[in-house]
Amino acid sequence: MDIYGMCMLKKHFKYSGIATALCLLYSPIASAHPENTGTDSLTVIGYNDDRSSDFHSVIDTSSAKTQTASTTGEILKDVAGVTLSGTGITNGSNILMRGYDQKGIKILVDGIHQPLENTINNLGGIFLDPSLIRRVDVKHGSASTLHGAGAMGGVVAFNTLDPRSILGTDKKLGAKLFSSVSSADRHFSYGGIIAARHDIVEGLFAYSQRQRGPIRLANGDKLENHEHIKNFFAKAYFYPTENQTLIISARHYDNSGEQREVLHRMGGFGKNESNQMQRDTQQKNYALTHHYVSDTNSWLDLTTYLYYSQFDINQTFLTDTKLTTSDLKKNIQGKIGKYEARTQSTYGLKFEDNASINWFDTFNQSVIIGTEAYQQKMQSNEEAKNFPLAKMNYIAGWLQSSLSTPSLPLTLTTGIRYHYYKNIPGEGLDPFFSKFSAKTLQAEKHTSSYRGTTENITLTFTPTRWLQLYSTYSTAFRAPTLNEMFNDSFHFKAGFFNAHWVPNPNLKPERNSTWEYGADFSFKQLLSQQDKLILKAAYFDTKSKDYITYGPWHSSSFAGKLNLQAFNIPEAMIEGIDLSLRYSHPLISLGLSYNRTHTLELTTHETISPVRPEILTTFIQLPVTKTPFSLGWSGKFAGTTANKGTHRGQAPHVKGKTTNRMQELITQYPGYGIHDFSISYQSQNNKDIQAALVLANAFNREHFSALGVPQEGRNIKMSISYRW
Repeated sequence: MDIYGMCMLKKHFKYSGIATALCLLYSPIASAHPENTGTDSLTVIGYNDDRSSDFHSVIDTSSAKTQTASTTGEILKDVAGVTLSGTGITNGSNILMRGYDQKGIKILVDGIHQPLENTINNLGGIFLDPSLIRRVDVKHGSASTLHGAGAMGGVVAFNTLDPRSILGTDKKLGAKLFSSVSSADRHFSYGGIIAARHDIVEGLFAYSQRQRGPIRLANGDKLENHEHIKNFFAKAYFYPTENQTLIISARHYDNSGEQREVLHRMGGFGKNESNQMQRDTQQKNYALTHHYVSDTNSWLDLTTYLYYSQFDINQTFLTDTKLTTSDLKKNIQGKIGKYEARTQSTYGLKFEDNASINWFDTFNQSVIIGTEAYQQKMQSNEEAKNFPLAKMNYIAGWLQSSLSTPSLPLTLTTGIRYHYYKNIPGEGLDPFFSKFSAKTLQAEKHTSSYRGTTENITLTFTPTRWLQLYSTYSTAFRAPTLNEMFNDSFHFKAGFFNAHWVPNPNLKPERNSTWEYGADFSFKQLLSQQDKLILKAAYFDTKSKDYITYGPWHSSSFAGKLNLQAFNIPEAMIEGIDLSLRYSHPLISLGLSYNRTHTLELTTHETISPVRPEILTTFIQLPVTKTPFSLGWSGKFAGTTANKGTHRGQAPHVKGKTTNRMQELITQYPGYGIHDFSISYQSQNNKDIQAALVLANAFNREHFSALGVPQEGRNIKMSISYRW
C-alpha cells in the first residue's frame, strides 16, 4: 500500500475491538467442517493437507449443516470472508468476497468456468443442487493467472459426485436415497443416485426434486416465494488404457415458481414491495473431459475440457406495484402479463498440462501450462430488460512455474497469463443508438477488444515442518460484462422524462494488484498421539484500477442526469485480514475463522461494495463415546456495517439524505450473533445410514444481509440418507 492509501485508510477506518484482540492474541481462525469416519473418530477438513501458498478453505459436504442445506449458497455461509447477497432465494444469491461481487469471483464446476451474466436485477446465482456436491474449495484472493478473467477476489470450485462416491472398492452396483426438510422455508427435497461399474466403464445417474415456500424471517415477516426445483445429473467414466480417463457429464437444473422481481433487496427504489413473477430458470451443462498422464515422461499430464452451457430465464409479470387500488378496480393491466425471455449460451475448449522436472538432482520444478477459448452469447426478446443482444469472445494462454531445491527451504513460483477478449454488440441495439445523435451520446456503437497480461510471483519459506511463510504479488483482470457495456434498457419514468441505461462500449476492463503476506503453522501430536492443530494468517492489500460501477450519465440536462451508465473508477483500495484455526482429535473437533475487509474508493472515499467489516465463525463437534451420535454447535458473529457515501439524494424517497452515486440510501446495519445446534447420526452396524438434525438460528436473532435484507428466522432442518 502506498503512503496516500495508508493515510486514507487511517482517516476513514478504525480498527475494531475484535480485530485488535485477535491480533494481540495471535489467534488465527479458519473455516472447517466435521466429517465422521469409519472408526468413529472425528476429522476436521479445513484446508488441503498439502500446503499451498495462499489462504484456502475446503468444505466437506458430509457435515450436518451442509447435508440439510436448501441451496448451494447455504454451504458457503460459514466461510468467514464469503458473503451472500439476495433474499435467500436461489436466484440472486450472489457471492461477495474480498471487496468484489460475483462478477469478480470465479466459479468453477469440475474445473469448468460457469460464466453466468449478472444482470442489474441480480438474476444470477449458483444453479447447482447441493445434493450433487462432493467438495467445495474456496481460494481467497487474486488467482487470475491460473483461473483466468474474473478471479479478482477469489475462486469457488465445486466438485460434483463421482461413481466412487457411491460405490465401494469391490462393488459393481450401488445406490443412495436421500431426503431433507426444513421449517422456516417449507422446504422438502428427495432424490436418488444409482452408480454402476463394469470392466473399463463406471458411471452414475442422479435425480432430485426440491420445493420451497415462503421464507419466514427473523422479524416475523414472510418473504413470498415458491420454488419447484428439478435436477438431472449423469456422469460416465471410461478407462481405455491405464493412463487415460474420459469423462462425459450432463447436468440439468430447472427452478420454476412464483418469485419476486427484485431479488437482492426487499423492494424497488423508494418502495417496500416488489413485483411477483412467474419465473422459470434453467441451466444445462454438457462437458467432455479427457485426462492423459504419460508413463515415461513426467512432463506430460494433460487434461482437456470441451464444454457447453445454456442459461435461460423466462418470466411473466403477475403483479404491478405501480398500479393503485383504483387502477386495479378498473382492471388496468399495466405490466401484468408481460413476458420476458433471456438466454445466455457459452461453449469453450480448455487444455492444461502439469509437468514435473528434476534438474540434475538439484532443482525440482513443476510447470503448469494451458490455453482456453470460449464464446458467450446473449439473446432476449423485446420485453426483457438488462440483457443486451451481444456476444463475447475470450482467448487466453498461461504458464506457471514453481522451483525448489532440497538444499534450501525456499520455493519460488512465477506465472503469467495472456488475455484477449472482444465484445461485439448485436444488431438489436441499433434502435437505441438511433435515438441519440452522435453529439449527445457519450459513445457510439462499436466492438470493444483488449489484450493484456496478468502475473504472479510468490516466495515461500519453510524453515521447519511446522512453519511456512509466504509473500506473494499478483495482478488480476476482469473483462466488462456484456450487460455493463451494452445495456440499453428502459429504467423508469419520472414525470415527462424517461430514464434509460446508456451503453458504454468504451468501458475499460478492471485490473488490480495485490500484495499478500501469510503464515501457516501445522502441528501433529501436539497434546496427544492423535491430534492435529493448524493455524493460518494472511494480510492482503489490493489496489484496484478502473473498478466498474454505475452512476448518472454525464449530461447537463435534467433528463440526461436520469440516465445511468457503467463507468470506470480510476482507483480503489481493498485491505483486510484472514485468520484461521482448527484442531482435531478423536474426542473433539473445533475451529474458528475470522475476516475483516475494508474497501475505499480513493477519489470520493465511498465504499465500493457492501461488505461487512468483520465476521467471526466458530464450531465445536463432540462425538458421543460408544454411540453413533455426534453433537455440534456453531456460531456466526458479524460486526456492524460501515458503508460510506458522499452523494446527496435527489429522488423523492432519499431527498436530502446521504446516498451512493446510484441514489441508494446509505444505511448501517447492526451486528449480530447466530447460534446453530446439530445432532448427527451414523449407524455403527450399518455405516450407510446417515441422519442429521439442525436447529439453525436457535434464538431467532434478527439479522440482515450485506444489502439490508432481513434473513431467515429460527429453522428446524432434518435430513436422512441410505446407501447400499
